[in-house]
Amino acid sequence: RYSRKCIGFRKVQSKDCEKQKKLLTIVRKPVLLFGSGIAAITTLLFGLSPTFGFALLMRLIGGITCSNIAVTKAVIADVTADKPQYRVQAYGYHGASFSAARALSGALSGLTAGVILSTDPKWGWFSNNPYALPGISGGGILLISFLGALFLLRESNSRAVPFCSKRRDSKSDKTSSQKLKEGLVTIWKDKFLRKLNVIYCINSFANGGILTAMPLFWSLPLEKYGLGFTSFQNGIAFGVFGLMAVIYQVGFFKLTMKLMNQKNAYLFSSKLFVVSTLLYPVSAVFFTHFGVQTWTKAVTWTFMSLVMLVSAIAFMLGLPLMSSMISNVSDPRRQGLVIGTAQSLSSFLRSFGPIISGGIFSLSTIVRFPALSFIFLSSLYLLCGIMAFFFTEEEVNRLESPPKRIEEIELEEQKEAQTAKQSKENQKRIERKGLLAEEVETGDKESIDLRSSLSDH
Repeated sequence: RYSRKCIGFRKVQSKDCEKQKKLLTIVRKPVLLFGSGIAAITTLLFGLSPTFGFALLMRLIGGITCSNIAVTKAVIADVTADKPQYRVQAYGYHGASFSAARALSGALSGLTAGVILSTDPKWGWFSNNPYALPGISGGGILLISFLGALFLLRESNSRAVPFCSKRRDSKSDKTSSQKLKEGLVTIWKDKFLRKLNVIYCINSFANGGILTAMPLFWSLPLEKYGLGFTSFQNGIAFGVFGLMAVIYQVGFFKLTMKLMNQKNAYLFSSKLFVVSTLLYPVSAVFFTHFGVQTWTKAVTWTFMSLVMLVSAIAFMLGLPLMSSMISNVSDPRRQGLVIGTAQSLSSFLRSFGPIISGGIFSLSTIVRFPALSFIFLSSLYLLCGIMAFFFTEEEVNRLESPPKRIEEIELEEQKEAQTAKQSKENQKRIERKGLLAEEVETGDKESIDLRSSLSDH
């Protein structure tokens, strides 16, 4: 579909560029399509993996090639440019979708794992594979996402540049490492933006850890102070968690944001994170002291549901609010770069969350104290809340003020440049008059005449 000349050699006439303009642009949509397509293939093959090495390779390829989270946030920033008052709510829905999808995907995997599609050896990787159905289900959902983006999503970047445009050469040919470096420098120069990204990364790390610690604790045998859940029961628990998250986001998120500003809403989510994380291991008390009975099952599931409700509300508020804050305080001209860099940093740290929290949980089973990993994660949430609590009044005003459009910022910069130029000229004029006045006092008539003639000239 693409012109090889226009992409490969860029030796084309301007008429050819105009014909290809709709296809050959540095835009959001192709990145989303590429990420969704590769993710669908790697997810399917992950479920059909014959070896651990092959499964690990599929996850690596899927993670490296997919940047959809950062790009969708950039799309949100694009489409809310004219209506910045809706940006927080839009990021809230984005975070809700992401968090609910993670919970519901865990439920789907738990409910479908162990189902054997075929025992016939002719089916190869599908034969006697308990993970084939989860892979097919996940890959199918990603395929639907790919088709939805292909046919329903319109390009949101109005400042996109054609591949064959000369204006692209100086800015868009940077490597990924150069762009990441530029993004890091942009964040580092802004003290408040730097602070927000630190909180964002710690919160992402803790979220990755808690979503790993939850099923590990649920699956831990009763004699080790766990709940002894099967994969099916884990799926039901994640389903309840995801359902509560969706209900809160659809019905109560908007009300929450009306009652609180962004700082207070994030502090509220931090408190909920700390409380719910500490209460997760408490749910094993009933089985530990009274055994597995009908009434202890009912009490345990009721208690767990309440804890998951608190945790779901925290998930729906935490990272979505932080994403909105980073977007609001960023320069619109570098918004995509800042959001992408922030997402890359948080994703990098979130990948360590399961590893470290899983390691701590393994240690806790040895010492027969499974609450250890939850205490560690709750301390991280507490740290995020403390950092947010000390936001200054000026920083809070930056968060709450509506984002400016690119045209407005450029116009303000032009006015500031003109004002500075005029001020500099006035200063020179004052200095020149002062020098003349000084020479008048000293009676240097010849110097006065010379400088006056130069000034007139």
